[in-house]
Amino acid sequence: MSTADQQKIVETATTISTEHIKQYYNAEFVVTSHDVDDPSIHSRLYLYDYVTTDYSFV
Repeated sequence: MSTADQQKIVETATTISTEHIKQYYNAEFVVTSHDVDDPSIHSRLYLYDYVTTDYSFV
C-alpha cells in the first residue's frame, strides 16, 4: 500500500471518528498520531487521540 493510499485512509477514518464523537458525545476528537498495519497481515488502522469537552458553560 502506498503512502498516499495510507494517508487517504487515515483522513477518511479521522473525519468519520470526529463526526461520531461530536454527534454522540458532544465532544471534540483530536488525533495526535496514527499507525497502519501491513495489509498483508491484516487491515488495521490505529488512531491515537484524546477527547476534549468544553464545560465552561456549566
